Amino acid sequence: MKEGPTDHSSTVVKDGAYFVDELPSPIITKANVDDKSLWGNAK
Repeated sequence: MKEGPTDHSSTVVKDGAYFVDELPSPIITKANVDDKSLWGNAK
């Protein structure tokens, strides 16, 4: 693994001896709770 951007819209950073994939997390609101693009709504 190496530091830098990924092909899935995140960034890998080194934290001490470990690599961490910093995945973006969406904010869920009443307006978007049923959005089909949110993984919990996928079928």
